[in-house]
Amino acid sequence: MTPILTTARLSLRPRAMADAEQIAALIGDYDVARMLYCVPYPYTLEDAREWVSGSLGKPGDLTWVLDDGTGAVGVASLNNFDGIKRTMGFWLGKPYWGRGFMSEVVRAVITWAFDEGGLDRIESSAFMDNIASRRIHAKFGFTEGEGAPLYAPARGEPAPTVTFSLSREDWTPTP
Repeated sequence: MTPILTTARLSLRPRAMADAEQIAALIGDYDVARMLYCVPYPYTLEDAREWVSGSLGKPGDLTWVLDDGTGAVGVASLNNFDGIKRTMGFWLGKPYWGRGFMSEVVRAVITWAFDEGGLDRIESSAFMDNIASRRIHAKFGFTEGEGAPLYAPARGEPAPTVTFSLSREDWTPTP
């Protein structure tokens, strides 16, 4: 079960069918979709409903809808549980960029993962041209690893990516 997390300005909560329309609108923006490795473009309301239903995930995946009190503004997840590590993903709707929301979210997810989730390692990846994501990873102490091309459905072609890793031992919580 996905725990509810809170930050100064956001609630990180389980997804609900009521989120589908807002999710479709936000991720349906090409500037958002092109930075995500598993999102088609155009992204439809039916795509959002399928995602919200949970049918696209795996057992044990944790997915949070980021809610600023007016509804969904983005999503964060910890997927592919193997007992000691998960893969973190996150995105934010374009109208919410540049407000520091993602720093709050990533801090909350990492803190939960290491303090309560029992994880030893978090892995992640980003497209090389996703400067904002790469900055967030650096800010929280992720080690940059190997790069490789990864197919991006919204782009319709492979794009260079970089991987990131953060261990419990390397995590330094910040206020």
